[in-house]
Amino acid sequence: MSADIDHPPADAARALRGKVAVVTGAGGGIGRYIAQSLGEAGASVAIGDVDESGLEESRALLAASGIPVIARPVDVTSEAQLAELMAATAKAFGGIDISVNNAAIVTHSHWKAKWPDLDEMPRTFWDKVIDTNVGGVYLTTKHVAPYLRARGGGHVINLYGGGPLRPGTGAYALSKDAVAVFTRHSAVELEPDGICVLCVDPGGAIATDDAPDEIKARYPGVDSLEDLFVQAASAPMNLTGEKVMFPREGAKVLAPVPPNHPPQRRIMGYDPYALAPPTSSFTLVSDDFKNGGAIPFECYADDRGKNASPSLKWYDLPDGTESLVITAYDADTPIPGGIWHWLVKDVPVSGPAGELLHGAAPDLPAPAVALTNDLGQAGYSGMRPPPFSGMHHIYFCATALKVPTLEIPDDATIAQAHIMMIPHTLGRAVLVGTSVAP
Repeated sequence: MSADIDHPPADAARALRGKVAVVTGAGGGIGRYIAQSLGEAGASVAIGDVDESGLEESRALLAASGIPVIARPVDVTSEAQLAELMAATAKAFGGIDISVNNAAIVTHSHWKAKWPDLDEMPRTFWDKVIDTNVGGVYLTTKHVAPYLRARGGGHVINLYGGGPLRPGTGAYALSKDAVAVFTRHSAVELEPDGICVLCVDPGGAIATDDAPDEIKARYPGVDSLEDLFVQAASAPMNLTGEKVMFPREGAKVLAPVPPNHPPQRRIMGYDPYALAPPTSSFTLVSDDFKNGGAIPFECYADDRGKNASPSLKWYDLPDGTESLVITAYDADTPIPGGIWHWLVKDVPVSGPAGELLHGAAPDLPAPAVALTNDLGQAGYSGMRPPPFSGMHHIYFCATALKVPTLEIPDDATIAQAHIMMIPHTLGRAVLVGTSVAP
């Protein structure tokens, strides 16, 4: 065996005892967590990554945890390097039972550089994303399949992903949908050999170790994945070809993504103003929370809260502002399109600054009026994230209008109100707060 392998205690009770796993893209982030979780469940682990320093750090961390581990520098677009990784794994551990095809290029995250728009995107950039994210899954599966077949079966685990459909994300979004299709087709081909092929959806954005503190405050960390990949690595054959995830509610037991489940990039953290017509900007703040920070429980409507609307203050309104529209939108609900918790129109202004006090929702300053929200209430409905649904992002928005009254029907929906305010809009300010599920 390779000299860089350490062994866990012999008496450790593990769900994957005796199994051997290969994890690509394991030099950090989710890949490192996957390798750690499979190893802690009893598997011997081979890890690969193009980031050699991160790869060595991962190897050292796994070894320090008593996990049998080998590491090899691997570019998943290289057949030769993947073939060497599989051969080295089988030589070190006697075979392969699990392949986690995690390696991918993901640089459109909030804390990384924006990807180029389509009309500015070099063909080489597009090709690199597709070759890595799709071609890498194909090549890894191709080279691991003979080893799984030799063991009488095994598991191939691909990763789904997403994000808002914004300029610059097209190559990544397409690559991940292609991985889901490849999962279904390879499952059919490999099923006679007892090889279960899954596409695992983490269920939302994950803040990795290299993310800034502001991002870590908004999104769950890798430990929120718990034993998702351990369950995937021992999933029954009746799940082969499926896209799977932890349900949003109830026990965290691996299950197929429901047919009507909206794609992650439509609802998870979706900015409702991302595609709105551009306007001038001004400032919106709160005494109750900072931008990106936690909304106090007093503003919740579940048993932790008092259903109090948060303090909102605005500054530097555009010249000519006659009234404001205030809205609150939960971007992370399991409901397609999210939930609008609040829309108040005709908020009066008296100068470039003003405010709504904490708990002002029941007694709005005249002539302000609240529309019926998506929860059927004419007023403010506080946060009530469903159990096990993780962190939610609530977009509070103040829209400056050049008319004192937004003329809309009494029974207008919030969507209709947004359409009707467009020609009167002078500026917009957004403040994002987070709420957490119990």
